[in-house]
Amino acid sequence: MNKYGMLAALISIVVFLQLLPSVRNKQHCDPGYQADTTAYYFNADGTVRHRTTGLVWERCLVGQTLNNAGTADTFIDDYCEGKPSKLSWFDMQERMKRDPGARLPSITELKTTMIAECKTPAVNLTIFPGTPHKGLLMSADEKTQNKDKKARSLAAKEQTCEASYTPEHKYYRFSTDGTVTDTRTGLTWQRCLVGQTHNDAGTPDNFTDDHCDGIPTEFDWDRGVNYSHYIQGYRLPTYLELETLVVTACKTPAIDLAVFPDSPFKGLQMTSEDYRYEKHDSAHYYISSSLYSGTKQYMHKNIRGYLRLVKE
Repeated sequence: MNKYGMLAALISIVVFLQLLPSVRNKQHCDPGYQADTTAYYFNADGTVRHRTTGLVWERCLVGQTLNNAGTADTFIDDYCEGKPSKLSWFDMQERMKRDPGARLPSITELKTTMIAECKTPAVNLTIFPGTPHKGLLMSADEKTQNKDKKARSLAAKEQTCEASYTPEHKYYRFSTDGTVTDTRTGLTWQRCLVGQTHNDAGTPDNFTDDHCDGIPTEFDWDRGVNYSHYIQGYRLPTYLELETLVVTACKTPAIDLAVFPDSPFKGLQMTSEDYRYEKHDSAHYYISSSLYSGTKQYMHKNIRGYLRLVKE
């Protein structure tokens, strides 16, 4: 291979965020354009899922942090704090390795975030509030751009599982009311977390394309326990019951996403069990299960978690 061929192999695709010069940090959109957010589901962990492609995106660029402005149940006033990282292709790949489940998107995937009606930037700023008005977004594809050139990036998110892992649903009996029964334990679970709504995608006899719409609600332990008492027939699970849902071969999240769709990549699933570090201490803690890894966590009762309700 000659030097030009070698150079072509060491390049990556980038997408221009604008096609026209920026004018003092103002987005330019076609007359009559109104931002449409219906193409995305919003998640409580700072990500969105595209309804058509199923791709999950970090709303902020790598290096930024999403701030929900104290309104966790809405998204229109969210903003991204911090300066986005501007790295070479090689450095960005290393950065992604430190965030399990994150990866650089392909150019085809990245283009799905763009909107033709706007420039500076050509994205929906309600969905991706931290996007600069100009610059480049990096993709994973190794074409048309020198890998040493620095750029910013959105991170695509996906569950990571061992190569040998094969999902098994033979133990689960699915119902059209958004619940699933584990035939090993006899327990019936709500497939969606409290705050989400089950969506069967118009195919009630096929569970594999189901989704959980909406943002799951986070509760401190006392409020979570009180809330569960008002849901007739359901209750908070014990840790051992939640542990039966853990898929040890997967992370981000450590759960079967076909059975429990749209579970957040990280966060805590709350149990009914409080905890004392010493026998005579007050019970200031509760036991939870990490969605990220499936491990047991002891959390102060002020730390919020998600509710996945169960019944016999």
